[in-house]
Amino acid sequence: MKEIKLITADEPGVLGKLAEALGAAEINIETVSIEPRGTEALIHLITSNNDKAKEVCASKGYKVIDGENIVIVMRDKPGELARVGRILGEEKINITDLYLLDKIGNKKYFALSTSDNARAKQLLAEFL
Repeated sequence: MKEIKLITADEPGVLGKLAEALGAAEINIETVSIEPRGTEALIHLITSNNDKAKEVCASKGYKVIDGENIVIVMRDKPGELARVGRILGEEKINITDLYLLDKIGNKKYFALSTSDNARAKQLLAEFL
């Protein structure tokens, strides 16, 4: 799954301005995650039109970075995330990003990015 990563100043109103710009361009935000990092913030976005969203964000002065995630599905029970972490850790694959996309019934859907997504997909086949 493709995502857009934005680097911006960490200040009040950033999300409102971003959402307003995307909304004005008829782009729906499907998933958003914000990570403050000192004086900057890293924003993860999945939208209804990532290519158009990149253009809008760049025109508003955001630093835009393309990202690639693996979507994994696991049972909603204690220890499942530990299994994923252990499988990747044993193979020296670092998790660089992980966030919850949705919970439907007894399943959780996560977006995961690693230091080696191709190998992670092989190792996590039971979760794809």
